[in-house]
Amino acid sequence: MTDGTITSATIANWKSMMAAVPIAPRIVENSLLMESYEDWSQVRSPSRARRRMKLGHRQRVRYLQRPMRKGFEIDGVIYVHPEILREMKRSLAKRIDRDLEASFMGSIIPTALDERSEQTQP
Repeated sequence: MTDGTITSATIANWKSMMAAVPIAPRIVENSLLMESYEDWSQVRSPSRARRRMKLGHRQRVRYLQRPMRKGFEIDGVIYVHPEILREMKRSLAKRIDRDLEASFMGSIIPTALDERSEQTQP
């Protein structure tokens, strides 16, 4: 196999050879990836409310859930909440556009500046 010849063994093992070359990570959307947090915005005095909560008094604390900002990678598969994946795709598209524009404009602008500097020099 190292000399570049194709044998029946290499043809039989083509799946294992292709599996060793990852093209891109596999991303799976999972809407169950939520994290719980407390909203203390309705509480007038949070320190007093914490003390009273320890004694068993009810307070105006709301328990809410939001999408997890991080994902998990298990065996080469990345699990992410759908909203976070949308944000990632949007920011990646903006970055690609910005880099493409910079590379395109970077190739035009220096040549135009070089031509101007050549014209001004005697």
